[in-house]
Amino acid sequence: MLTDAAYGVIPILPLPPAQGSHLYLLIQHQKGHWAFPKGHKDEGESDLAAAQRELREETGLTDYQLLTLPGQSDPLTLQEAYTFTDPEGNRVAKTVTYYVALLPPQFPPPALQVQPEEVAAYRWCSYPEALEQISFEESRQLLRRCQAHLEQLWKLEKT
Repeated sequence: MLTDAAYGVIPILPLPPAQGSHLYLLIQHQKGHWAFPKGHKDEGESDLAAAQRELREETGLTDYQLLTLPGQSDPLTLQEAYTFTDPEGNRVAKTVTYYVALLPPQFPPPALQVQPEEVAAYRWCSYPEALEQISFEESRQLLRRCQAHLEQLWKLEKT
């Protein structure tokens, strides 16, 4: 079995209290599925640099803060793993490492300059909307883990 790795960012937009809690940014990849921005590393690029470059290229977003959990020095990463069959008929085991990015709070959400070769559409979604919009179960599981981290973090901040 072949292996593949990609790197991405889960963009989160905190909202003013009157507008709700937060929104997730999903993109519709040109192949049709909805997920978070991601892509492959360029030669010599770190995992984080690849994730940030992909976010910038696919969405134009550059103003954000990577989420770091209390007591940790490195940014939070979440992974999803799955297998698929490539166009040549090979089975591929793929791992995608995501960083979590908090954008500056604003409403309405910002309009994006997407990369048309990679991105067909984008959507800012509440947690329930994102669970419904995401195409693959592995990505929904990733979203659930991200949401649990956010809820725990915000619970700690309120105490």
